This record gives sequence, structure tokens and C-alpha cells, in this order.
Amino acid sequence: MDVLVPEIRPHFDVQLKVDGATALRHLAEYLASDDRKVEGWVDPPYAELAIPPKQRHWWSPRLALRLGDQDATPTSSSQLLHCRFQPEPGRWTMYMAMWAMLAVTTMLMIGLGYAQAAIGNTPTACVYGLPVAVLLAAGLYGSAVFGQRLGRAQVALLNQQLYRALRDAASRSGQRSADPE
Repeated sequence: MDVLVPEIRPHFDVQLKVDGATALRHLAEYLASDDRKVEGWVDPPYAELAIPPKQRHWWSPRLALRLGDQDATPTSSSQLLHCRFQPEPGRWTMYMAMWAMLAVTTMLMIGLGYAQAAIGNTPTACVYGLPVAVLLAAGLYGSAVFGQRLGRAQVALLNQQLYRALRDAASRSGQRSADPE
């Protein structure tokens, strides 16, 4: 039985119908146009789309783009665009720091509980601390999922604007447009 677990930073791949450099050039032109609904930057083989500052909230996502397979060296000639929704860098750093603090604290509790058991005492650090650590871990994960739920409309907007720019790149090049997978 497969269980679907929401990803902290969801990702997807787009098979481009045009050369990656061409697609990113058209994306840069779209981001420079007046009719854009998102902002961002392009520096091949990377690009990023973000919600404009006036519409941005603490849960607002960014869409990081990278040409080439996820595990390969990025290249501008690739026709595979790896896309990942992610939070603002400062928020991601804070989130990972919380996980690191929780991991270190949990390891200290386990060590203290082992030491208590080794001298014949009840390992109260483990008995009381580990359930609290599990609850805190669930809360951290739940906060990420809750933030994604709050940012659903903005995720859809970023996705829509990406495919709009890719369709434009394909139509200018005389190719079939990129379709969402």
C-alpha cells in the first residue's frame, strides 16, 4: 500500500519542447514584460519565480528552476527543467535550524537516558523527553504542510506563469508547447 506523504519542498520535471537556453531566454523576456504576474530572475542554467512583494506573505513560495536532470550537472542545452517549490531562503534556514536543534536535543536526551539506565536509575529523560520530541517533530512537519496549504493559490499562480512562459517560448520557436506532466 502506497502512502502519499506531502513533500516539504515539492518538485516536478518539465520536458521542454525547445532548447533550455531558448526557454530561459523567453522566461527572462516574460519577467521583463509589463504583463507579468510574478517576479524573478534568470541566470542560465538557473532561474527563480517569486510572488511580488505586495502579495507576499510569510508562507509565500518560490519556484526554483534548474536546467538538467536533478542528479546531473546543470547545462543550458538540456531539455529537462527541474522545478522545485520552496520557501524564502531565510525561512528555510530557520526551519532547518529548528530540525537541527530538535535532533541534537533528542540525541542528548537519549544519551542522558542511557546514562541514567547504566547507573540503575529510571531513564526519565527518555521516558518524558522522547514523546515530547516526537510531538515537536510532528508539529514542525505539520507547520510546513499548513504553510503549503495556505500558499496553494500562489503555487498555482507560479505554476501557471511558468507554463505560460514555456508555451510562449515553444510557439515562438514553432514547437508544440510544454504540457504539465
